[in-house]
Amino acid sequence: DAKFYNTAFPQMIVDKIEPNEKIEIIGMSEKPFILNIPFQKIVMKVSLGEREKEWQMYIEQIGIEVDKNIAFITYRYPINYTLVPFELRKCEISD
Repeated sequence: DAKFYNTAFPQMIVDKIEPNEKIEIIGMSEKPFILNIPFQKIVMKVSLGEREKEWQMYIEQIGIEVDKNIAFITYRYPINYTLVPFELRKCEISD
């Protein structure tokens, strides 16, 4: 579950947020904080030895600095693999 390690207040947690959505947060400042979620296709390519695979990363969190009137978005895609000693491993992120 992507929310397993989430430490935000429960009222600030959503199940999923998609690009092009508009969010409005009230109660943190004098006026509402409004953010349009941009579309950003971020791809992670992982190479393990001769194997290679790509995944589209998804939005993990949106952080807000109310005093500065700014926000940031982090993306993720967790992977699981068996560690093979001396195997070449590479991870590339691109848009």
